[in-house]
Amino acid sequence: MDPLAPKDDVGKAMARRMTPPLRSFCAGCHGTAGRGDGPMAKFLDPKPLDFSQGRFKLTDTVGGLPTEGRLIATVQRALPGSGMPSFQHFPPHMIKMAVRGIKGLLREKIRRDLLDEGKKGIALEKALAEAMKVGTPIEIPSFTGHSFDLKKGKDLYAKNCAVCHGPDGSGKTVIPLMDAKGLRIQSRDFRSGVFKGGADMEDLWQRVRGGIPYSNMPPFSKEVIADKDLMDLLAFVRSLIPTDSGSEPGPDGRRIPRFRNEPKPNPTKMVKLKNVLL
Repeated sequence: MDPLAPKDDVGKAMARRMTPPLRSFCAGCHGTAGRGDGPMAKFLDPKPLDFSQGRFKLTDTVGGLPTEGRLIATVQRALPGSGMPSFQHFPPHMIKMAVRGIKGLLREKIRRDLLDEGKKGIALEKALAEAMKVGTPIEIPSFTGHSFDLKKGKDLYAKNCAVCHGPDGSGKTVIPLMDAKGLRIQSRDFRSGVFKGGADMEDLWQRVRGGIPYSNMPPFSKEVIADKDLMDLLAFVRSLIPTDSGSEPGPDGRRIPRFRNEPKPNPTKMVKLKNVLL
């Protein structure tokens, strides 16, 4: 008998929906029922996602769930700055099976919640379809021909972003930020160049337009920041990121790696406790 297997009925039902890739490669962090409570979870910060909540941080839509393509990209590319590794080496059919398993876990949890509310028959199916609806795709314009204005971008940053990300983009702010579970978090340090969804202009565009659901990062619509203004704002954010001569230039001319990992800790600067490095 698996000592980590869920004991409650909902957990047991979700565990049965774990597809083979999820059971083999994801349960260690995300748990045997995909609820973010695997044996490795206590060692990770940020904590693994609870698939049953559907709180996907990287989205390419507004007003609904991310597309399947976005979820596949997350599994393939990893999430720099977190414990989520890349599964780029896995065959596409396995990644797709994992993503559909994740959606199946969410669907099962929502279905059971709706049953508890007394929904049944056609009403149940309609409510379930609405909850599982994919949002409206975020439109990414062409950046070709735009003359990027960093001064304007800096002003827009000061007005819309500095309160959480700091005036220098360091992520240091006096405002306490919490995640959806009430855990203290810190805003992204733009200067590190580590972005979970990528540092390309198109990646950052989706983060701003769609926000980061269930976090302190709200979506900014065209009514709040016009397209041309957003281009200048993102160019300023990218101006804070270290360049790399080996990377292809972006629309703003800066050579920035799309994905960077967190720098490895320096053992000489780690805290010693009873002669053990923490």
